[in-house]
Amino acid sequence: MSHLNRLPAFALMMRPLLRAFLRPKPTRGATCVSATLPAGQAARLTLRRGETLLVRQGRLWLTREGDPVDHVLWPGTGHVASVPQEVVIEAFGPQACNYERHRLRGA
Repeated sequence: MSHLNRLPAFALMMRPLLRAFLRPKPTRGATCVSATLPAGQAARLTLRRGETLLVRQGRLWLTREGDPVDHVLWPGTGHVASVPQEVVIEAFGPQACNYERHRLRGA
């Protein structure tokens, strides 16, 4: 039973190390812009090569020029532009869509 009494103290000692390890690290050379698109609204974006759209909340309908397939993105999913491209996005569903736009500096 004595080894069970030591577990909480060990866990308390490890907490600062775990926090430092799990804390998100800033990415050098990248920018992130968060945006909200109200339900039913659309926007046209010009994406650079390597730029990423990442959905955080809601659903996003994405249409790319020259692509016959439309894409629906859910929270936690995204789209990476392999070439510079024009896209049209729309908040798909009854709620607004929160998304992030990540781009590498100089890209």
